[in-house]
Amino acid sequence: MIIQYLVKLLLSFIIFILQNYSTAQITPPLSPLAPLARYWNVPESDVPKLLAIETNLTIANGILTPLLSQYNESFGGSYINAKENLVIINTIDFSKETIIRSSSKLKEFENLLKFIPANHSTYQLESSFKNLNELADKTNPVNIMFGISPIYNGIVVDLTHTDDIANEAFINGTLSFGPIILMNYLKYDDSLTLNSTFDSPTTRPRTKRHINIIYQGGEGVAFLNDNLKVDLKCSVAFFAYNNQTQERYLFTSGRCFPTDAELFYHVPWDHPISSTIFGRLQYTSYTNADFTMIKKIDNSIDFTPQIRSSDNLFPSLYIERFEFDNPPAIGQHICMSGYVINIICGRLTSTSSYAGVPSINGTGLAKYNYMLKMELFGANIHDIDRGGTVFSYFPSTEYQLVVVYGHVTYAYTHLSKALYGGNPIAVTPIRRLRSHTHDNITFIDLRTYQP
Repeated sequence: MIIQYLVKLLLSFIIFILQNYSTAQITPPLSPLAPLARYWNVPESDVPKLLAIETNLTIANGILTPLLSQYNESFGGSYINAKENLVIINTIDFSKETIIRSSSKLKEFENLLKFIPANHSTYQLESSFKNLNELADKTNPVNIMFGISPIYNGIVVDLTHTDDIANEAFINGTLSFGPIILMNYLKYDDSLTLNSTFDSPTTRPRTKRHINIIYQGGEGVAFLNDNLKVDLKCSVAFFAYNNQTQERYLFTSGRCFPTDAELFYHVPWDHPISSTIFGRLQYTSYTNADFTMIKKIDNSIDFTPQIRSSDNLFPSLYIERFEFDNPPAIGQHICMSGYVINIICGRLTSTSSYAGVPSINGTGLAKYNYMLKMELFGANIHDIDRGGTVFSYFPSTEYQLVVVYGHVTYAYTHLSKALYGGNPIAVTPIRRLRSHTHDNITFIDLRTYQP
């Protein structure tokens, strides 16, 4: 059944390309795996092997995690490294290494385990993280994100000196935590160029419009502003439908549009901003979980389980499934698709971060818990990339399939340097959206897609 849907999608998309892109400037084909090759700094031919290695390491880490949790004072978490083909375990008490290695559940993975010395146990990290959350609730720091990261064996706090005055109480409060807190001061560089193919939508080549339009994750979402102009603000995450009413919805970040926005427009890559309304606002959540639902009202637009990839002959990735239950492994590759950045990949460094950012109206503070944190290296994303799809590749060669983890909520822009790792991105996990939407909502992947 999945193959049948996939074939239908491929055929319809080929027709769409031939009819709508014939007047566009021809660009060299790009492999869907090129973003991963750039992230791993390897030839594209090595990417399938690394994806297979990473999948195996993720399985091993999934088995390992509950074993380590029995000895929270002896270990400080684990993470994977595909290029080294290792699951790395932060170790406080090496006398427990033999116990873990001797587990029958890890027999086939035993040679992939590497125990390294560490300073902070999981028990210490979780206790400090709880106290840090309480401190944040009392002091309300702004433009800040923090979470436990086994890669750094500490709690990494992302912030900038620009907000030092507003965050003074919070910063002073962290002093009592000692070296378990890693203050990751980010440096701005307004001259930093974006690693993207973005240019002004009005200067992009105009193409013929076809009656059947495929909307894909990562493409743009615009709204009609107070000046009656179509204003491009965010990127699309993914789509869903109501099991009872069959209404279809587009999901993006709740931090994109003013509260009174009503009409929304589709903005494909390399196209001018459309003048066709595709939807109306259904619901927006600004607190607890970040998302906007836009109800489709134009039947000429098809919501599909596709993510825009790159400007090649088949510029789509296909959503095999959404990951509602199990977060990705720390250290695993994680990618995003957005209108400006297109596709870029980095790594996951935390699965339960706190983010405190200014509210959309600028008069308060929005606090988000249980966020994923991804790190990007050598690039920044644009504000318009907010809402974009966050996913990982499956090691598939027949079709380029992906698993979706959520969407982009917040990112620091114009950064030139971070003390710890890459530039931080706050991601709302898909499981948060499911817990804050109606039970009748089904997210559209290859298994649930209905033409």
